Amino acid sequence: MNRYLTFLNNYLGNERSRDRLYTALDLFEHPELIDTVKHKSGIYIIMSPSQKFIYPLGASPIIYIGTSNDLHRRLKEHIKYYGIAVEHWKDHTRWIYGRYNYIISYGGKVYYMLTQGRETNKALESKALEGFYDRFGALPVGNGAFSFR
Repeated sequence: MNRYLTFLNNYLGNERSRDRLYTALDLFEHPELIDTVKHKSGIYIIMSPSQKFIYPLGASPIIYIGTSNDLHRRLKEHIKYYGIAVEHWKDHTRWIYGRYNYIISYGGKVYYMLTQGRETNKALESKALEGFYDRFGALPVGNGAFSFR
């Protein structure tokens, strides 16, 4: 497991974090990789391969933590909005979500984790956001909302 994702261990357990977290996909540079993502419920974490962001309690390359009932569909939307953001990046003709500015500037790889049993994607996202907040003292730079608890 990527050492910057160990904050998940306290909320999900070491084995769950290690066994259920799918490896990084470079979806923004290779959108064809979306076909490897399942149409299932879970969370995803977008992380920069080249930059760490300064948080109150340390540095992390994590840009965004999100959730979806259909990870394939949601990540495909992110790829689409990333493409739109790239078009408007240089001339700033359109405001876009800050997470895309970070991905354009520093790159972005995607990890994802499926829900298990009766667990909801919102509950799993809450655990991930709470774990990140407890470890780094703030939400990821691309997130705009607290957990759902």
